[in-house]
Amino acid sequence: SLQCSKVQLSLAEKSKANVQKCKFRKINMSAVHGIKECIVNVNDSKFTDCTSNGINFEYSNGEVSECEFSMFRCPVFATFGPNTKPYIHDCRVQNVNAFGAIARDCSTPIFEKLTFLDGSTHCFSVSDFAKASIRNCTISNFEGSAFSTFNGALAIVENNTIGKCVYLTDSMTQGSIVFNS
Repeated sequence: SLQCSKVQLSLAEKSKANVQKCKFRKINMSAVHGIKECIVNVNDSKFTDCTSNGINFEYSNGEVSECEFSMFRCPVFATFGPNTKPYIHDCRVQNVNAFGAIARDCSTPIFEKLTFLDGSTHCFSVSDFAKASIRNCTISNFEGSAFSTFNGALAIVENNTIGKCVYLTDSMTQGSIVFNS
């Protein structure tokens, strides 16, 4: 088990990483960041007290599963760019002072079986022509909406459990949300 304090993992240009059973604490940049066609897989790890993103997929792909995230000041999951379609599932996120997850710039992530508790804004923010699938997630106690879409983005929302959010959705400038049961 690797323990990282104030250290982050950044990959670029078709690099690959498998992160397993690691602990990231007090990270001031994205804790794990894949840029330009990287494959990043993160499993069974803990991320605590970070001032930037937890896991960033920027024109990259991979999988995140069975991780715990707490006390974040920026979105925990961030996806950017065409052909960016990570599978993020079976994780727990709590105490986020920003969005829980963002999808931007034509990315197409799948978010499944995630638990988001206690956030200071919207849980999911999907924008700039991204298309996010959000399935079987639990979202509770967010000061904004569970789902926010804008700038031509689409969120496909299926079988989620929502509680104690100020409102369910927020859509503007051609953002759309499709609810399937």
